[in-house]
Amino acid sequence: MVFNSFDTCPACATETVHLIEVPELERFCDTGWGWGGYPVRRYLLRTCITCANSWEQEAT
Repeated sequence: MVFNSFDTCPACATETVHLIEVPELERFCDTGWGWGGYPVRRYLLRTCITCANSWEQEAT
């Protein structure tokens, strides 16, 4: 998984390194079959250090 380190906040347009959080109970894998009923999503939650807005960022 690759995430852009310097992402732009969609609310205030601050472009910097924002706080990240990988959602609990999410599993990530590179195959299409997943793991035991867990969804296969490649994303994380970012929280802006300026305005505290949170958004999902998909992996590339």
